Amino acid sequence: ATRNAEPSVPYYTMTDAENIADFAGKKVRFQASLAEIPMAHMMRPSLNLSSKEEHLYLDPLPKYGFGQIVAYFKVDSFQRNMIRANRTYWVSGTVGSVSGAGKGGGTHTEHYLELEGVGLVRQ
Repeated sequence: ATRNAEPSVPYYTMTDAENIADFAGKKVRFQASLAEIPMAHMMRPSLNLSSKEEHLYLDPLPKYGFGQIVAYFKVDSFQRNMIRANRTYWVSGTVGSVSGAGKGGGTHTEHYLELEGVGLVRQ
């Protein structure tokens, strides 16, 4: 009898001008660089207290149509220096969201990435 391998979870490769909100809860990949100027973002509470968690600020390539995003990662999976300035990377992970009170009233929602993979884009 042939034993089936564990099915791999494919990452959807984002294309031009897609809305990151449409991918909440889904696995995606896109190209980004380390943000030179981190902007203010809503931060989500740490979900896993058993391992240390850190975050990076990523600037997706402009073609994607969404701005800077926070990428969370477990320190035992990645090191902070895995992404260096002035380089472009494929980043993959699961899109999440955090919501809270908006400055002008109502509810404000931001999206983040649970970082699961990083690969340098060959220039």
